[in-house]
Amino acid sequence: MPNKKGMGKRSYLKIEKISTALSDGPLTTKDLCEKLFISETNAKFYLRYLRRQEIVRVARWTRTAGGYTPHYGLGIKDAQKPKPLTKHQRYIRYMTKIKQDDRYVNRLAREKAKKIKPHADEMLSWIPRRENSKESA
Repeated sequence: MPNKKGMGKRSYLKIEKISTALSDGPLTTKDLCEKLFISETNAKFYLRYLRRQEIVRVARWTRTAGGYTPHYGLGIKDAQKPKPLTKHQRYIRYMTKIKQDDRYVNRLAREKAKKIKPHADEMLSWIPRRENSKESA
């Protein structure tokens, strides 16, 4: 079964294992590594090969801390990658997170402190003020 690129019998066995693992349901690259006991580099190589052969497709995308993670599965059509969050959506997500703990109270206190205008201290009113030199001349 070897071809021109050097894919031997062992490679075809791994491809067969990957396709049977993906028949159970969509998996990420890490899940595939854990399930088949192969390295992440090998998993990406085989998935890339299977995608070029149009056997494996991206079934869905999930949002992670570093961006979006594809879930590979056997299918006809790739799932569309979701658009990135807008600034307003990120702000809403941030506010819902900080409202759950004390950071929101601290933020409100800081904003309130910024709005307060400074005023002269009454204890310092006995200090004589210096007159402007332009007005006295």
